[in-house]
Amino acid sequence: MDFTIDWVFPVGLGLLGTLLALFNWNTKTALVKIKKNKHR
Repeated sequence: MDFTIDWVFPVGLGLLGTLLALFNWNTKTALVKIKKNKHR
């Protein structure tokens, strides 16, 4: 049990971190596109 928890915990955190980073990056690019469209 301890081995699986020790292995899954950091992997899960890494996946969550990458997903959050991708989500934040997508929202930032979307906001930039919306701002550019408003200027036009």
